[in-house]
Amino acid sequence: MAGLTQAQRALLGLIALLGLGIGGSFPSLMTLAMSGATREDAGLASGLVNTAAQVGGAPDDGSFMNTSGCSRPLIGLLRTYQVD
Repeated sequence: MAGLTQAQRALLGLIALLGLGIGGSFPSLMTLAMSGATREDAGLASGLVNTAAQVGGAPDDGSFMNTSGCSRPLIGLLRTYQVD
């Protein structure tokens, strides 16, 4: 992490923590979403939940890449929030 400022390292830590929280909660949310599905509709329900998660995350990814102005979104995002 050489070359990163203290603010960038803090932001990187927060992003990692957010990723762990989202990753840890997704299995529980999937179980909750699938609990009402019948055996015949389980595949459809699973596909809908996964599609909703992917579509919901796409605007965030696009906005991060757009504001970062580079092809490496995380480094660009860190540079965007750099405090001088």
